Amino acid sequence: MEDKNVQNQPTNNLRKHRRASRRAAPGLSAPKEGADAAKPSYASRSLQRTGASQRRAGTQVRSKAGQILSIPARYLSATVAILLAASVVVGYLVFDTRAVVTLVVVAAVVIFARGWADLVQTPVRHTSLVTILVVGFITLIAISVSDDFAWATVGLGLVVLVAAVMEATRPLPRADLLHSLSASVFGGFVVAIGSAWVTLCKSEVWSAIMVTAALALIVTMIGNQLGASAGANALWALLLGPFSSIAIVLIALAVGEPASLLSFAFANASSTASAKTSLLLMSALIGLGVGGVIVIVDMLFGEHYRRMSEAGALARGAMKFLLAVMPIYVIVRVGALF
Repeated sequence: MEDKNVQNQPTNNLRKHRRASRRAAPGLSAPKEGADAAKPSYASRSLQRTGASQRRAGTQVRSKAGQILSIPARYLSATVAILLAASVVVGYLVFDTRAVVTLVVVAAVVIFARGWADLVQTPVRHTSLVTILVVGFITLIAISVSDDFAWATVGLGLVVLVAAVMEATRPLPRADLLHSLSASVFGGFVVAIGSAWVTLCKSEVWSAIMVTAALALIVTMIGNQLGASAGANALWALLLGPFSSIAIVLIALAVGEPASLLSFAFANASSTASAKTSLLLMSALIGLGVGGVIVIVDMLFGEHYRRMSEAGALARGAMKFLLAVMPIYVIVRVGALF
């Protein structure tokens, strides 16, 4: 038995060397057969260790470069929302036209439609993509032509029809039908609500509120990145939202530009409160509404408890921008109650 093992030892060593040569760096030759196969190949092992260390070094360099060049999902989402809101502020104040705001909303709709399927992990991408784009563009066109947000209700009804048609065109068997249908309908609701940004451009007073809300959204999104936990992010968003809105109002009043930026001191304000008090109260509610929308979106679609693709993170940022206008529009419509 011992003689047999001794005879098989060169063969076993040859197999080991062949396996090692496959894992070695490119350019290494296979070990020689025969008597040389039983000899320890220190040079080959050294070259293998050198090649492995070079590969590890290259991987570390690539990972460091990826960390420097890439943006984490949470910051990517915030960046999109901030850029959209800043585009509304700069575009409207510089060009003073509804077309700029409309283009910003169109960009938000496209970004949201592109990544919505990744954000909610729907089984089919094209159904929600087509539904969101069709409903979003039709609603925006109708509101831009009519200057009436009431056409958004038509868009809400159109969501169900388009989503149902898109689901009916899916090949059988339609896996996760309820999941896909509900995702398409919810996505259509988001873009229909987001079209209210265009409605706020119809008058000077409402435009001032739009600019205030966009600035508050920027500050709130920055505050939403403070802290490492979801609770800390939510707390900072809810705190900085009202504070930023009030600060913007006070600055506008201090520089003597309330008419051009924040002239929503209600003429029909309650007799128990002055116009300035009503304005500050409304501004605080706007900031609180913006912060509340951001917190709710994070609770439903945040990345604290799951991994998210870049497209999904972009869609989440666009969703925050589109939904942030909902409480603002409600406050504007019922503002005379204060």
